[in-house]
Amino acid sequence: MDYDIDANDYTVLKNIILAKAPLNPYSDSDVDGDVDANDYTVLKNIILSKTTAKITHSGEYNFSSGAGSDKWAKRNNVTAPPPALNMTFDTDPTGWVEATSAQYTNISAGDGDVWTIAGINGNYTALQCKFNVAEGAYAGNVTSIGVTFNGSSQDSGDLLQLWVWNFTSGSWRQLGSDISLGNTSNQAYIKWTAWGKVYADYIDASNYMYILYAHDTSGKYLNVDYVKLEIVSPE
Repeated sequence: MDYDIDANDYTVLKNIILAKAPLNPYSDSDVDGDVDANDYTVLKNIILSKTTAKITHSGEYNFSSGAGSDKWAKRNNVTAPPPALNMTFDTDPTGWVEATSAQYTNISAGDGDVWTIAGINGNYTALQCKFNVAEGAYAGNVTSIGVTFNGSSQDSGDLLQLWVWNFTSGSWRQLGSDISLGNTSNQAYIKWTAWGKVYADYIDASNYMYILYAHDTSGKYLNVDYVKLEIVSPE
């Protein structure tokens, strides 16, 4: 997907309708958070000029751009991944330490410069991030979110957990399964589309999101190179 509506798109849509090509699993043409039969109708009407294509907007949020002035990254050594299921840093700041200026620089780009978070005294490592997703994207009508961790773990085969804060239930919800990390730099990425119709639970009234990265093995460290969010929504 190149997020441009041009002649190439019409050719692709025509071939899908003529059954010469399958519908891409991410081609949510009616932008409702599901890929289903309704999308075929939308595509057909676009080709027949009965409707116009919906343009999507993609915003990226990290510690170098787009994430707002109130963004932060804080690390902790916790007794379980994630820390208390009903707590964020804002509600329970105990033990959370904010990144220094140098550490923010290290995690703002995938350049190999890392912030090492150690699971001391047999505890688990955790990194909690806050982003303002209103800048550059239309947060009130989000259709997908991508969560990225770029970095490495202490040992090959260690697992990383990704969590998102649910403002409605006041608890963390895990995104997908635990992700296997190596002891060399690699990227863990989850494109999160299954909850497309309830994203309002995960973006608060001030357009903030909380993401938690947690090691699921005690006493280990994470080398954090780059973390970010990608928000896709109709314009």
